[in-house]
Amino acid sequence: MALVNLFHVLKRALIVTLFTHSLWATTMVIAVHPSSSINHLSPAIIKKLYLDQQQLIDTIRPLKLSLPYQDPLRICFETKILHMKKEQLQLYWLKNRYLGFRPPKVLASAQAVALYIQKVPNAIGYLPLKTAKQYGLKIVYQWKCEDEDKN
Repeated sequence: MALVNLFHVLKRALIVTLFTHSLWATTMVIAVHPSSSINHLSPAIIKKLYLDQQQLIDTIRPLKLSLPYQDPLRICFETKILHMKKEQLQLYWLKNRYLGFRPPKVLASAQAVALYIQKVPNAIGYLPLKTAKQYGLKIVYQWKCEDEDKN
């Protein structure tokens, strides 16, 4: 009897875990001002922009926005798009800042990023799809961020 109850408890725990895990999946986007002439960016271009290895898209000099270091969404962006861990990125900026490279401007939240993009036509940032849509931003790239990407 105890074994049967244990089985049911474990079965429920597995179902809850699977359901909860799907709730942690977040669709992330790179967004720009609605009037921007930028329509699509590849992950390679996004990486070059965010590492300041490319300063222009056509004639636009994007103002890159980022989230705080410990934000799970930033960790996902660094993992999925930049293919770098926090320590690698810090070392990159430590070395390259003296060569004139500029790191992205850090804002406190995804909502702050969205508001900044709304107000500044050449701003570009990463944030959840839901937030980008809520603020009427143009989406130029999107990807999935799973829970394990944010840790």
